[in-house]
Amino acid sequence: MTWSVRLIDESAKIPISKVKEKDLVALFAVMQAEEDSLMDEDDGQPFYDSMMDWVDGDDEERDEGAEDQYYEDLDPPYFTHGKKINSFEEFRMIKVFAYDSEEPDRSGIFFDGRGVETENMRNFRESFSFFNQGAVNVNNASPFLMRFLCGDDERLYDEFMEGPSVGGGEAFYTNPNDPGMSPLRANSSIPLSTEVKMFRVEVTVNRGLANFQLHAILSYGGHLAAQAGKVIRPPSKKGPNLGYPFKVLSIRENENLVD
Repeated sequence: MTWSVRLIDESAKIPISKVKEKDLVALFAVMQAEEDSLMDEDDGQPFYDSMMDWVDGDDEERDEGAEDQYYEDLDPPYFTHGKKINSFEEFRMIKVFAYDSEEPDRSGIFFDGRGVETENMRNFRESFSFFNQGAVNVNNASPFLMRFLCGDDERLYDEFMEGPSVGGGEAFYTNPNDPGMSPLRANSSIPLSTEVKMFRVEVTVNRGLANFQLHAILSYGGHLAAQAGKVIRPPSKKGPNLGYPFKVLSIRENENLVD
């Protein structure tokens, strides 16, 4: 029998429900732009508009988005979700994120023609969270996210990765007001921090051909917002007596449902 445990800093990801329009449009434009090509921020607008039309409760189509009328003409037809996105797999259903043979130049940013995840989707998974509701811990942010926060400025990226400008040679940023973080705040409205507030645990146990997996999201004093159709049990009265320092926000067994 073999086993492994992996810890991932969930607070090093952007809260997907709180990111502002201009930041998402800019991010999608970066993803849409091919290597060695000039980026046009307007290229990110169709992705933002389609995403917002998918989650809002009305049927008013944004300039470059899509409402039920578009999805009803697909084979098979379906309707917009009308709620916040709570799974990365949901993007397969949203216009322009999955490849469309009728609009090859304006689609497929997350999934190619075979339905396989693109590098953009992998970067998005590593950079956005459905659980983190606070600031982004820059110490553990993905390389893709750090480059985005640096405004795709390689010089700024290299300087930031060299470490804090104050703190006596610390390997990590411990002061959120470090001067080295000022340029990052100037490039976007995404709140930044230097602390781990939430993390996910992935436990894998293998025995022969059989395997067991456990996925959990833990936080310091965090909470999971109530979702429609789900019953939130009250916390155990024994909890405070256990002295356990974390709150379990989500836990799944043998399935990758913790996005």
